[in-house]
Amino acid sequence: MLMGIESWIALGAQKIIFPIQSASADTVLILKEYERIGIVHLRKWPKWPLLSDVNPNGLVLSRGIEESHVNCLHFVKPFAEMVVFTDIDDMLMPLDPMRIHSGVNIEILRSLFREHPNAGSLLFEHRDFVPPETAPGELYQSLADFNFSFLHQTRWKTKCKIWRMKTRVVVNASRVDSVNMHETGIHRFGYSQVRVPCRRAHFYHLRHSFKNIALNEWPIKLDLLQYKLEQQWQLRLNFNFTKIATETKLTRSSFESFADFDNCMIAINEEHWSLRVSRCLTPHVCYSRMAR
Repeated sequence: MLMGIESWIALGAQKIIFPIQSASADTVLILKEYERIGIVHLRKWPKWPLLSDVNPNGLVLSRGIEESHVNCLHFVKPFAEMVVFTDIDDMLMPLDPMRIHSGVNIEILRSLFREHPNAGSLLFEHRDFVPPETAPGELYQSLADFNFSFLHQTRWKTKCKIWRMKTRVVVNASRVDSVNMHETGIHRFGYSQVRVPCRRAHFYHLRHSFKNIALNEWPIKLDLLQYKLEQQWQLRLNFNFTKIATETKLTRSSFESFADFDNCMIAINEEHWSLRVSRCLTPHVCYSRMAR
């Protein structure tokens, strides 16, 4: 989450809207700090009741995320020119991350909208990149201990492939009236959705994985991003966040389930290609199945 927020702000985002159904105490603590300094806006979103659906993803995605995205779109229309609908672990960056600079995301998006004057929305693919495994002794105790050193050891991302999954949407707020994270819905008359080729621009997905699925696919160097985020983070700790927030001991993340998570996702992808399930099936299903 910290990687996502700090990256989006460093590369051009001016406000990040979080619709929250449920979150851990540590997550809320961090988000409240960002909200206090004006970077994040938190919006409570009701948890949907469990009905008879056998696919929990249908409850989380179809009845939760999509409605919250449409609601968010109309919430930001009065003040936003462009709106990105994405997971917090997906970041838009140049194909060569060593060419990043402040505001580069705005430049990329405006260039694409100029190239496609009738575009109401842009549909992007995303490419996975996996940070090196964290040793137990390296887990962070508090925000003051956190750093972005893992980016220095991140060397690969998955290469562009022709497929129809894992998409993210950017809209011109004045040209669309409905949206979700994977597709744009209703466009104003005269505008349409444009799919952006992966070779032109794509999102980077910080994948939670036990193994590096991107190994030997597409080399990347994230040293410049690490440098910029480290500088920005130190300013955040020194001048923005409260002492209580930076020194509070955080609950350690668990990495034990990553191998099971990977195996579950492999099984779900096999189902995808057999067309027996929706293409929008997400990892929520994995955690649900493992808990049974």
